[in-house]
Amino acid sequence: MSGLSTIETILTAGVVVIFLWLAYLSYAFLKSTKQTRKLFTGAKGKNLELILDDYLSRVSATDSEILRVKKILERLDSQSKRSIQKIGFLRFNPFGDTGGDQSFAVAFLDLLGNGVVVSSLHGREGTRVYAKAVQDGKSEYSLTDEEQAAIKKAISS
Repeated sequence: MSGLSTIETILTAGVVVIFLWLAYLSYAFLKSTKQTRKLFTGAKGKNLELILDDYLSRVSATDSEILRVKKILERLDSQSKRSIQKIGFLRFNPFGDTGGDQSFAVAFLDLLGNGVVVSSLHGREGTRVYAKAVQDGKSEYSLTDEEQAAIKKAISS
C-alpha cells in the first residue's frame, strides 16, 4: 500500500477541519467571556449586579423622599390659601371740616376672601380704629363705603 487510502485522507481532512473549527469556537468563546466579564465588572471593581442593586436602592430612597416632599407641599399649599395674600388700601377724608386724607381702610384677605378689614377715622377730637371680620368678601357687621372699597380692591388684587 502506498500512502494513505482515500478514506483515511478524508478522515484526516475531516479531523483537521473539526480541529480548526474547535479552535475558532474556543477563541470566540474566550473573547465573549472576556467581554461579559468586562461588562459585569463595573466602575471601581464592582460587578453589574452590585451596581444595579445600589441604583435600585437609591431609586427607592428617592421615591420615598418625593412622597415626603409631596406631603409637605400639599400642607404648604393648604396653609397658603389661608394666609394673607390680598391687601386693599384706601385713604379718605370722612369729615369735610378737617384737612387731608388722614383716615384709611385696609383689608387683609386670604385666597378665599376671608380676613379682616381695619379702618381708622381721624377727626379733630381723635382717631378711632375699627376692625371687622370678613368671610367670603362680606362681613356680618355693617361696612362703610370705604371699607367695602378696600375689600373690593383686595379681592381684585
